[in-house]
Amino acid sequence: MFLSLLAPTVLLGNAADSDDLVEGSEAMRALLSTAREPWEDYDKFLQSRQALTSHGPELFGDNVNLYNGALSFSVTDIDLPGNSGIPVSLTRTFSVGAYPIGKPMDGAFGDWDIDLPRIEGVYGPTWTANRCSQPNPGFVVVPGGAGYPSREYWQGLQAQMPGGGELLVADTGSPRPNTGDDWLYVTPAFTYVRCVPLPAGSNATGEGFEAITADGTRYTFSHMAQTFETPLARPINVNSTLTGSLVRKRNVMYVTRIRDRFDHSVEFEYDSQQGPTSPVRLKSITASDGRHISVTYTDGRITSASAHGRSWIYGYDTQAAQAGSLNSVRDPLIYPSRPLP
Repeated sequence: MFLSLLAPTVLLGNAADSDDLVEGSEAMRALLSTAREPWEDYDKFLQSRQALTSHGPELFGDNVNLYNGALSFSVTDIDLPGNSGIPVSLTRTFSVGAYPIGKPMDGAFGDWDIDLPRIEGVYGPTWTANRCSQPNPGFVVVPGGAGYPSREYWQGLQAQMPGGGELLVADTGSPRPNTGDDWLYVTPAFTYVRCVPLPAGSNATGEGFEAITADGTRYTFSHMAQTFETPLARPINVNSTLTGSLVRKRNVMYVTRIRDRFDHSVEFEYDSQQGPTSPVRLKSITASDGRHISVTYTDGRITSASAHGRSWIYGYDTQAAQAGSLNSVRDPLIYPSRPLP
């Protein structure tokens, strides 16, 4: 019975042949008698939304980084479903902690950062062109003579992405992707990372990164940005009351393209006027299936994001003590405003 059902189904491309098959096959007549209207299949979509599942540890958008213990909150304002599993979304994150006096509020949303796939590390203050093949910055001597070994200001490279984590040097004898032997790093989730030359048109020079996850999705990281971190300070020597300060920056290589094993892709466009030592300025996200998000800035902060005819508006505090802090989000589906979580 199974084979008799399969054979006519394959031949249904021709309308005349299908009529003959219906008249000559009891199995086909039985199958077609169960046909449904297209709208009747919509219940499957509803059932998937109504299914009850257990809540995970990030129920309220909070997350504790098990690597350094930092607490952060994450909110996704725009999330566009599509024909592939690659997300097209606009997400912002807020890191809990005292904001250092004098530190620029250089996040894309003021005191909130934009959350995009990226590979990053904290340096004093910048990484070199061979940032992938030789990431350890080594010993740094600051004006005045104070020295800082890398173990005091650098905690390695982190891949902030699905299947990410700390980049560990891959064991030469371990299984690797079958696309070459030059995969230098691996994460705890078995995402492999290798060094690639930055393409023409990138805002930096030297090396970028390419990653491939366990499900075959590839990430290309080729747009560089920096934000300030809290400086370090220590006496110039054991007998001195003078201090030597190390200015630190978070150096980031952001994703520019994601492609899955079915050749679906998502492209990320950034402001070409922003140099490698500036904060990130995302302009748009575009998927091969037509999904699209565009972003507008005012004075270096995102003030609106648009997707398929709808716009999200972001407002910022103007009080001197908290100038630049994100204080409102106007959602087009919940007009006129939605309070911050």
